[in-house]
Amino acid sequence: MNILGKEIDKSIILRVFAVTVLILFVLELILPYIVQYGFKLPFTDSNVPIAPITIEGTGTVNLTVVGYEPALFLPVEKYPEFKAISNQLANAWDIEYTVAGDDKYYVISVKPGSVNRVYDELKQHNITLLAHMLVKFPDTIAFTVGDVDYTADFPNGQYNIGGEAEPIYQKGDVLTASVGVGLIDLNVVSIPYLRILPANVALSGTGTVQRVLYRKYFMNVSWESRSLDFEKVKGELAALNLSNVTNITYEMKSYALYNGTPQMAAGIKALGLPFIDYADQSTLSVPTSFTARDVLTHAIANITASQLDFPDSRIALIAKDGPESAPANLQKLESYAAAMGAKPPVAKTIALVNLSSATDETGNAFSYDQPLLFFEMGTNVQENDSVNLTMEGLATGTKIISFTKIDLAN
Repeated sequence: MNILGKEIDKSIILRVFAVTVLILFVLELILPYIVQYGFKLPFTDSNVPIAPITIEGTGTVNLTVVGYEPALFLPVEKYPEFKAISNQLANAWDIEYTVAGDDKYYVISVKPGSVNRVYDELKQHNITLLAHMLVKFPDTIAFTVGDVDYTADFPNGQYNIGGEAEPIYQKGDVLTASVGVGLIDLNVVSIPYLRILPANVALSGTGTVQRVLYRKYFMNVSWESRSLDFEKVKGELAALNLSNVTNITYEMKSYALYNGTPQMAAGIKALGLPFIDYADQSTLSVPTSFTARDVLTHAIANITASQLDFPDSRIALIAKDGPESAPANLQKLESYAAAMGAKPPVAKTIALVNLSSATDETGNAFSYDQPLLFFEMGTNVQENDSVNLTMEGLATGTKIISFTKIDLAN
């Protein structure tokens, strides 16, 4: 080809054309970035928006009760008679009510801050109301995703607990809850679930013995004397003519207890001692005939310095005797225990007690849905006796879920 009098090779023209097409193609790819960001690389510009990181985790937090929405709910199906007495209640407590759109709940409008008062007053009429509680989260929440621990900001942490529940908490109460947290860039944006965890409480109370069910008499036998002839003992106890004894049992404890580790247990097993039948990190089982405490203690001294505990075995007698015969039974058992070298017997009373009150050390009253308590008492009480109690249990707010320990107060 001749251009301006010069001969140009056709291959050069083809190369220029190919390069031009390639440049146009690349420009078409990068033009949107040039329009949006100029000539800066998008991944080097801190102003370029980055897709948010969304995760969900779980945690345990302390919540503060802010209050309740100024409305109470009453299941229509459970309280069909409420509508008939609603005007009387409205006049007495200055409340109003409407029936919910789905006809499942009566919705009772109350003055702000009076939810607890109205709930308590209607509870005395066997009407249990429900409410929506407001709680305040801490400004930061510790939570876990998988096995990794995080903290997240929750600056606007007031939260309406979904669903209806009894308003048993007071404004200012601090509750522990298990929560799910939804986060974007480690900022809390949602609470998928929330469950109030029960707290341990120590209470004192009063009650009345409604019924004595039976009594238990225990005789403890020392570790060295545990391999007794139980059938012979049963015959001797039967010959005492104890009143209304229905069952006699023997719990033999051929083991020692210690505070160990799995490694210690493995080391004890490796010794291959003929008087150790089994070993784990807390228990050393031995043959019934083995009674040498010192030998066992010395044999494992190089593996553990833990003090061994050699528990007593126990003879138990169950009797449906009345309070008038209990002292005679106990006196006969005391004489028998002394003769056989056992420890003095202990009497326990198993009874139903009707709980009438339960309060904590600050005087807060607690409620319990099942006031009849079945428990073991250490003295010979009679039906209709008034008793003072010390109790431990689990509670949510001032509502007792369960008792873990009940004793007569000293």
